[in-house]
Amino acid sequence: VEIRMVIEALIRCISVIYHNAIADLKVLRKHGFDVHPATHLGLNDTMLADASLNPELDHDLGDVAVRYGGPPPWKHLETTAPVEYNAADVLAPYLAWQAMKKEFRKNPAAERVYREYSLAYLTEIQVEQEEAGILVDPAVAAELSAEYTAKTESAVLLAQAYCGWPINPGSGHHLKLWLYKVEG
Repeated sequence: VEIRMVIEALIRCISVIYHNAIADLKVLRKHGFDVHPATHLGLNDTMLADASLNPELDHDLGDVAVRYGGPPPWKHLETTAPVEYNAADVLAPYLAWQAMKKEFRKNPAAERVYREYSLAYLTEIQVEQEEAGILVDPAVAAELSAEYTAKTESAVLLAQAYCGWPINPGSGHHLKLWLYKVEG
């Protein structure tokens, strides 16, 4: 209980750098920590920041660490060296954030998206929204899902007819090929 109070007090005094803050905050809250984005002195999220800087790339912590000079690959250590794994998981967002701050200075539009949209949504409503969930009528959801599936299949056939080959619109590789190489 004492460590819980120390952590809760600490986040009110320092800026915290997360990678996927929403997941970390939900786990902390699930285990009884009184934490919320609004209780932080400062909160940054390297996953959201990377999505603003590099929307076309993967944003998992391993990829972000490689892009921004983080520790050497460590995800394989989870079961064999859990202390080192945890240390790298803590260090990687810090190192990435230091590099991202420099990138944001070069790309203020990306920083604006990060701060005014991604981070603002997280700090205002996302935690409670995800914890509360959404009341769903299963019959309506099934009907809409079937409708969506039919429209998706129709759209794929239309794209394939237009392209003249079995393009997969769900494939980034296929879309890049078609949009940048063929359509130009």
